[in-house]
Amino acid sequence: MPPIRSSTAQQLLINQFDMPGQQPNVSQRSRRSQLAQHERVRIVELKDIGWSYQEIHERYPLIPIGTIKTTIARSLKRGETKATLSRSGGPKKLDEEDRSRVIQAIQENPRVKYDGLLALLNYKVHRATIYRFL
Repeated sequence: MPPIRSSTAQQLLINQFDMPGQQPNVSQRSRRSQLAQHERVRIVELKDIGWSYQEIHERYPLIPIGTIKTTIARSLKRGETKATLSRSGGPKKLDEEDRSRVIQAIQENPRVKYDGLLALLNYKVHRATIYRFL
């Protein structure tokens, strides 16, 4: 456990999300899962008040030190909202309107062929895209 800081304001910030007498509230996670927004905010707050990476890791042992370092480095990119950054990759080929039209066509005629669905979408996607969507 990290050393107790002398400032009362810092101690209040440290204990803001933690329940007395319990381990810090960090969800049980599997490998390669994403940190929750409140966990990211908490890590950045602790670093801002002067905690080292090792102290943060000792407080939250389920979060690897590499994740803590990366979270703090990326906090500048996230800005004030601390929202999750968008993923890389191209935009979706089927927008919500196209998806609803495909679903409606299937509900009206469950035996509709892929060619019929492609015609409905003006052939703007491949058959495999519709297959993956369904």
